Amino acid sequence: MVRILITDAEGLVGKFTINELISQLRDTISSSADSSRILAGYHSQKALQRAVELNQDQKLVKPVIIDWADSTSFITALQEVDRILLITPFTSAKTAQIK
Repeated sequence: MVRILITDAEGLVGKFTINELISQLRDTISSSADSSRILAGYHSQKALQRAVELNQDQKLVKPVIIDWADSTSFITALQEVDRILLITPFTSAKTAQIK
């Protein structure tokens, strides 16, 4: 089983990517207890909790915490991950860099 970590599940690209992966993987759901193939990274406990409550694709998607300020959060999130889509949050500081 391939596990993919999307590091910013809250953003436009992350949401789109996760939805596309779900549509492609839906037919391959195994009956095992831990068959989550997509790890969706959230940057705050509040966002993570909201994702857990709203997660309708529990067989495919497992919300995890990715805290850019805490490198130890990556250790847990990267367990048994085969692929990563690394997306950083778009901030006002980044907007200023573009101008």
